[in-house]
Amino acid sequence: MSQSSSSAAKNEVISANLLRFIGYGFLVFALLNFGEALLPPKFAQDPSWEFQAVAKVAGTSAIPILGFGLVFYGEAKMRSPLGRTFVGVLSWLALATGILYVILMVIGISATFRINNDLRTQAERVRSRQSQGVERARNELKNRSDAELLQLLTQISQTAPNLKPDATNPRQQIEQLIEGRGAEVERTIVEQENSSFRSLLKQSLKINLESLISGILLMGIWRFTGWARVGAKKKKRRSQRPAYPGSIVSEETVMSAINVPHIEERDPESEEDES
Repeated sequence: MSQSSSSAAKNEVISANLLRFIGYGFLVFALLNFGEALLPPKFAQDPSWEFQAVAKVAGTSAIPILGFGLVFYGEAKMRSPLGRTFVGVLSWLALATGILYVILMVIGISATFRINNDLRTQAERVRSRQSQGVERARNELKNRSDAELLQLLTQISQTAPNLKPDATNPRQQIEQLIEGRGAEVERTIVEQENSSFRSLLKQSLKINLESLISGILLMGIWRFTGWARVGAKKKKRRSQRPAYPGSIVSEETVMSAINVPHIEERDPESEEDES
């Protein structure tokens, strides 16, 4: 019976150490992911970089969460004194990591608005170039004769079989072509703008929710690992406690405290002389 219980306890120690070892490995992976995503930093400079950095960190948030969870497995049981101190530090590190994820969520939301503004600015630039092109085409129409415009329509009809040149009024027909082309480009710009906004909003919701949930989970890990911080505080207080002066006493003090009479040793020869 004792052998089976000792064997079970030994297996439990091995399993706990294995899970904690894997947890430390996950934390190292998380550190590498953080470094790869956030270095070199370009915060407040490039919203696209900020968005991608938050996406990378949020997309791998399960790694540090699993790492902390495995490291804290078994609480303070079967840990060395150094291990108990280290898990206290890791508990505070879990809180700091959770706060970092919340900060990254705020950065992700800010980057989303800035990227959307950049997309709108690009769309406005395309519209401006398109309107300028339409205006130039209209000005060229004024400087061309009907015969030249009819020849131009004939050339266009070779690449557009559905187009039939109107010899009676080629100028009006070309103006209609220009207006139609401008409206088509405008529809394309609007569609691309709406598609980009939907894609950006979808990605933003995903990564920001991941950051928020990760932050809450990591803060929860800090909340439920108070035993690690309490153990570290007790050890620190114990190491800082001064030695009590009365803890070192002489033999005479102890004997007097328990009221044991002191027996003097007498020389046998002196006793014989007295007799």
